[in-house]
Amino acid sequence: APQWRQVWMGFSRCFYEMGEYDKAVASGTAALEMNRHFPQAHKYVALTQKTIGDHALATKTMKNAVLYEAPWDDKNTEINR
Repeated sequence: APQWRQVWMGFSRCFYEMGEYDKAVASGTAALEMNRHFPQAHKYVALTQKTIGDHALATKTMKNAVLYEAPWDDKNTEINR
């Protein structure tokens, strides 16, 4: 259900803001597993990854955001594959 994606994404943001980084990633991942095309679902997962020092994974997560959240943009899709 779309509402659950929003709830899990909201949890991810809250946990990120509270410094509960493991929970932030787990909640964001739950939202992404429900629908990886959901707008802004990758944001707090990537921010958390960056905050804990995993810059490579944060970059990969944001590249996935480009691929899955804006699949109609052929140029960005090709660059971020």
